[in-house]
This record gives sequence, C-alpha cells and structure tokens, in this order.
Amino acid sequence: MWAVESVNYRSSMKPWGILREAGDRVVILTQQKGDGVAGEKTFYQSRELTNALGICVLPQEKGTKVIVSASPNIWLLTDADGDDVAEKAEKIFMVGGNFDHDHNAHASSSDPMANSTSTSATKGASSSGPTAPG
Repeated sequence: MWAVESVNYRSSMKPWGILREAGDRVVILTQQKGDGVAGEKTFYQSRELTNALGICVLPQEKGTKVIVSASPNIWLLTDADGDDVAEKAEKIFMVGGNFDHDHNAHASSSDPMANSTSTSATKGASSSGPTAPG
C-alpha cells in the first residue's frame, strides 16, 4: 500500500509550525510478518514536498512512477531501477491556490486504456501549464 504523509500540513497556519524538518514523504507500507503491523519504506522525502494530498502509483516494467498532488505543485517521482526509492523528482506542472490549504489539487488517476492521467481539484486550483523539471 502506498501513502503520502503530510506531517507538516498547515504548518504555516498553526503555532507549532514545522513538525518534521526533513519534510513530508511518500511511503510504501508492507505486511511482512503476518502480525497485522505494517512496516514502511520511504520512497521519497523532501522539504519541498509539502502537504501532499493525493497519490497515483504507475507501475512500470522496471521500477515505478508516482504522481503526487502537493499544491501548488504536481510531482512526478521516478524509481527507474526497481529499488522502491525515487531517484528523480520533477514538478511537472503547477496549480493555483495556497500551498498550505486543502482546497487545492487532491488526486490523480490513471487510465491505462486511454494512455492518460488526470488530476482533480477543488475551489482555487487550476492548471497553469508545465514547469521546468527539478
């Protein structure tokens, strides 16, 4: 199971501020011992990745691509070698809205039959075109 951890969500609006200096992260939760307790592996973590609200996992022949909605950015994280760690992180486009608010980009979905992906949003978010990678 894949998840986004937004520990620093709304940190600019709360008196406690940043709770995890290393930033928010994308994790893979695994069940290995059969005891009902999930283990975890960090796929990607960055101070730039803030308030992630949505994730779309796109398995590849080798490795994985992951689209993460973390307003104002939509990220593409790439694990090219199959070790479950993203070697490359790109901001593929930007949306409007406040980076520290929940009325922004939420989720991405994939339609492999149509060879397309889409991102859904609520009030205040709109596509503003591609950005330079990295």
